[in-house]
Amino acid sequence: MRTDSDRRAPSARAARRLAFRGDAARRWFAERGWSARGPEGSDALRIFVDEIVTPSFLLRRLWHTAVTLTPQTVASALVSPALRSPLLVLQADGPLTVIALGHEPITLGVGGTALIDSAVHASFESEAATARIELRARLRLTSTADVGGRVMWSTEALSSWSVVASTVNALLNAEVDPASASFPAVQSALEYLVAAMVRELSPPVTRRSAAELLRERSERLIHDRADDPGFTVSELAHRLEVSRSYLTRAYGEIGATPGRRIRTARLELARDAIFGSTTQEAANRAGFSSARALRRALHGA
Repeated sequence: MRTDSDRRAPSARAARRLAFRGDAARRWFAERGWSARGPEGSDALRIFVDEIVTPSFLLRRLWHTAVTLTPQTVASALVSPALRSPLLVLQADGPLTVIALGHEPITLGVGGTALIDSAVHASFESEAATARIELRARLRLTSTADVGGRVMWSTEALSSWSVVASTVNALLNAEVDPASASFPAVQSALEYLVAAMVRELSPPVTRRSAAELLRERSERLIHDRADDPGFTVSELAHRLEVSRSYLTRAYGEIGATPGRRIRTARLELARDAIFGSTTQEAANRAGFSSARALRRALHGA
């Protein structure tokens, strides 16, 4: 589900204690790619919002009155690559119905969770005031192929729900600057908490293939070692105790390669590190051998 807020690829910013009503509330939704149809009356629709946005991360806590939200279509070429992540919804108050093409409607109550792939066209409906947390971030320890084209949900509170919700509330209540040098570490910590929710939402698998298990171990190593310029595919295969060709075949099953996965992880680090840093400093933090290598990777991304 891609919206205009994704298309604009915003720089790092935080907005807290925003409040809108009537036409101003509808404009706020429209600026983020949503067509809002609320109750009759120019001032009937109201919204309160706190949000943090970076090029690779979106965190939003919002309360609004009854409304139907329909995403506006955005050309795939205009969508920021960093924000093509699934949308995670944590329902905090009141009911919310998720209506996704190709799926049965899902009504979330307090404690409910939904993970909506960016390719899925989904609308939100609420007949009364409702509050939720929306989070769009990189998938850690999970392949996008595991989520592609799907909506996963739970109407019961997951064991990780309160942990993620508490962390989000603490982050939004604090005066955290998303453009600061320390924020990428905060972002990564939250992304790993989200990974726990994704695992809980995923359907149970009674038996996993050797290639799937190998890719899971590989992803952990890549995220741990991507900032090391000396970390190569050969080193990755050595640590996994498999041949390079076997590792390449395992990734080939999902249309990827270990080399591209390492490069993608480094680009994610570089995009976070570039704020307030020189290209060389960002390259050093992200595991690129030089500023030139980083510029070449960014140009080819």
